[in-house]
Amino acid sequence: MAGTTWNPLDTHSRFTLSSGNHVATAASVATQVGTCITDGKTGSGKYYVELTIGGTMGGNTLLGVYTTSPVWGTVLTSDIRGAYCYAAFGLFYNGSNTGLTLGGFTAGDVICIAFDLDNSKAWFRKNVGNWNGNAAHNPATNAGGISISTLVATGRPWFVMAGAGSGAAPSFTLNSGDSAFVQTVPTGFTAGWPANAATSVATAFDTATATGSLSFANGNLTAIGAGVAGIQTAKATQGASSGQYYFEFYVNETLTTTTGIGVARNVTLGSSYFNTATDGVVLYSTGGIWVNGSQVTANNATLSYLAGQVVGVALDLDNDRIWMRVSDSIWNNDASANPATNTNGKDISSLAGNILPAFCCNNGANIKFSLNNTNYTKLPGPAGFTVGPPTSIVTSLRRRRLIVA
Repeated sequence: MAGTTWNPLDTHSRFTLSSGNHVATAASVATQVGTCITDGKTGSGKYYVELTIGGTMGGNTLLGVYTTSPVWGTVLTSDIRGAYCYAAFGLFYNGSNTGLTLGGFTAGDVICIAFDLDNSKAWFRKNVGNWNGNAAHNPATNAGGISISTLVATGRPWFVMAGAGSGAAPSFTLNSGDSAFVQTVPTGFTAGWPANAATSVATAFDTATATGSLSFANGNLTAIGAGVAGIQTAKATQGASSGQYYFEFYVNETLTTTTGIGVARNVTLGSSYFNTATDGVVLYSTGGIWVNGSQVTANNATLSYLAGQVVGVALDLDNDRIWMRVSDSIWNNDASANPATNTNGKDISSLAGNILPAFCCNNGANIKFSLNNTNYTKLPGPAGFTVGPPTSIVTSLRRRRLIVA
């Protein structure tokens, strides 16, 4: 089975991907950003991958394994979502220094990762050195290792990621099993990180109706706004009038506060969609939710989002409800909200017609949003929901409501 690759939908624009998305190369600019692989792992299994380092390093150059989506600008030693190996700071887990270190990185170094979901542990090695820089650690015998049990317990998928610190220009060549490994695969571990059998659905951003200042990439699944002033909007090519769907947007690029992610009716979007979510639903980057002209959730830090994070949408067209969250935050900033039980969703009965994924921005925002159109997501979908954006077109004047005189 083919191995995973760096995910072009989940990569900051500072990185350039090449060699079939196996090589991620960062430009040297004053931001700290990252990239991660396409395929997450959860449940059980043992996986081994290698990353060959190139270019120039900085103190915040890092690689590791993580859950959900950290903010690129703060993937530092305080991050609480994974286990990381830093070029200068050593090995960290869940925001704490493990006291272990591999030493600094040099171009040409091969960093090995042994990731064990069966025993909830991770090991790192540089070239032929000791695992985790300690002779007593050995993944083949389950000796030592960094315990990742507190994050495994969440049930969230795990991903390999790499980050470039401000001013550094590293490259990361990922070997997930598609070629021979430089070092020895630990006994009992899968030789690589196999790609999931993802199913894609037939939708992308609709370039024909999008604002002309936007550009698109990755099969029109990535929308890019390069600081052009004025309101920018885009919606997907397909939507639905019934069913329950869970899908995600990857927030790749730095935002302004005038940015929104959500869904829209199958109409031409204008300034009113940006201003008050008319004809749709918008979660603004300030953390407020608006539905068809009215604010239904006050601005809040829980639902605000930055580059590197993921916005999840649970859309229930059978019960006229929607729930939204950022990474692993609570739905709708409401601890009792739960799409799986149809609890405390936001009422969208005012929206008629087909509903499609959509977004908006303004005031020269540098944005890069990607729509994941597969059934593999950063977070598990709610029970009973189809994982993937809606794609079943039903043409009607009103969604599910035909009033006969």
